[in-house]
Amino acid sequence: MRVLEATLAVGLLGLIAVTVELIPGMRMLETTLGTVSAPGTLGPMLIFAPPTALALAALANALLNGPSAGSLLAGALAVVTLGLTVLSLATLLFPPDGGGVFMGHILVAVVAIPLAVVVLVRPIVDRVVHEELTPRLRSRLGH
Repeated sequence: MRVLEATLAVGLLGLIAVTVELIPGMRMLETTLGTVSAPGTLGPMLIFAPPTALALAALANALLNGPSAGSLLAGALAVVTLGLTVLSLATLLFPPDGGGVFMGHILVAVVAIPLAVVVLVRPIVDRVVHEELTPRLRSRLGH
């Protein structure tokens, strides 16, 4: 599960880097869905897949590994990413009456960046908290 999670994190960061590098400002192509227009070349539906897959893998890994600082942080970010994905998809499926520009896929990608970083550094965070911070706290509390 850890390898899958790390692979998804690296893939997501790579996809976002390529997208930002190839499409300055993500303005190159405009896709229209009903009355909602969505800037970006990957399409709003496709851009939800990598963050959703990473969030589900991170949440599953956090639940399987038990409570730790890195797992709690990754789990919280995964829940936020999944929540924004659901809200964005609901906006696409049920567009507002007044129309507008849809930027949900960009928001989800931006929120997924910290999740990907936390997934990649979680072992380091867990080791630092377990080996350095926990003994210091115990010694200060007199345990």
